[in-house]
Amino acid sequence: MSGKKAKAGGKEKRYRRHPDVAHRVIDGTAVIVVPSTQSMHTLNEVGSFIWQTCEGKTEAEIVGEVVREFEVEEATARADFATFAAELIEKKMLVVE
Repeated sequence: MSGKKAKAGGKEKRYRRHPDVAHRVIDGTAVIVVPSTQSMHTLNEVGSFIWQTCEGKTEAEIVGEVVREFEVEEATARADFATFAAELIEKKMLVVE
């Protein structure tokens, strides 16, 4: 992926948990309830780490933390994060500002 930064309205996009979801982290696993869709989701280890650390951060900041925590290549972390974030946004669990 190129070095371009995701921008919204001329600023880097920041990710936040959707304000309407309820969540708990139990033994390192994030459990998220989405009232608008009456659904519950359980995230894996990496997803739970991202969920806990994403609030108000840019893609670059989140990817950097994933790289440090899980010792993966940046390109892999960036691609996986893009897919994961898109899924959470679609499921109304994450918003981008």
